[in-house]
Amino acid sequence: MEWSGADFYQIEHGDKRPIYWIERVEYKTKPGYYYRAVMRWKGRDEGRPIRIEAADLRIVRKRPDFAGRLTTDHPQLSQHETLKREA
Repeated sequence: MEWSGADFYQIEHGDKRPIYWIERVEYKTKPGYYYRAVMRWKGRDEGRPIRIEAADLRIVRKRPDFAGRLTTDHPQLSQHETLKREA
């Protein structure tokens, strides 16, 4: 499977298959790109991101339904919407 936009993906990482939020990042000083992978839960990064070279990314499957996705009924979003309306 290939990367098809920033989203949750289950990848092969050693002998494990973790689920990361993965984004593609363009190099600033040379042509090409790498991937930034981070454990994410309810819109917040959990730990430091890891860098994965393009040739080393092994995607098992895309997980758009992963529970770490921030939903519209989440308090963090609801509070943000309230603050926007009050301003």
